[in-house]
Amino acid sequence: MYNLISNAIKFTPEKGSITINVWSVDKKLHVSVKDTGIGIAEDHIDEVFKPFIQVGDFVSKEQAGTGLGLALVKKLVELHGGDIWVESEMEKGSTFTFTIPTNK
Repeated sequence: MYNLISNAIKFTPEKGSITINVWSVDKKLHVSVKDTGIGIAEDHIDEVFKPFIQVGDFVSKEQAGTGLGLALVKKLVELHGGDIWVESEMEKGSTFTFTIPTNK
C-alpha cells in the first residue's frame, strides 16, 4: 500500500485527487489506488512492474526513485496468491488495482 499511495502522491499535481477503495468479492480482497496524476502512456503500461524501470519522460529530481517500488508490490501481491494491474490514460491519471485471496 505504501508504494502505491506514495507513487500516487508523487505523480499527482497539487490540486489533483487520490482515491483508495477496498472491497471483498468471492473470497478476494480488492484494493485500488486511483489518482488524477500525469498518467502512463499505453506503450509503457507493460513496463511499470519491471525492476529498475522508470517509464516516460516525466521522471525528474522531484520524482526520483529506484524503479523498484512497483516491482516489489507486484512480487508481494503474487506471493500472497494475488494479481495486480494498472489502467491509465495520459494526463488523466492511473488506477492500480490488486486482489489477494482471503480466508473468509
